[in-house]
Amino acid sequence: MRLSEAARDAVLVPREAGGLSHGLRAALAVRMCRHVGDAPLTAHYESWANRLMHTLGEPLAWFRDRHCRR
Repeated sequence: MRLSEAARDAVLVPREAGGLSHGLRAALAVRMCRHVGDAPLTAHYESWANRLMHTLGEPLAWFRDRHCRR
């Protein structure tokens, strides 16, 4: 389990975000989970993305509204 969490963190919240912000990574995770029809995982990542946006103040509403529709 610890290694799974480390892998998730390396993809979603790396120390150096590079060209993709943590918030954008979270929004993409929501979109991918919704695309494959995994409702529980979608809800998990939606919650995480909302907390991240609140914590970091990242303006992700535009991405969520355009790309994460149900």
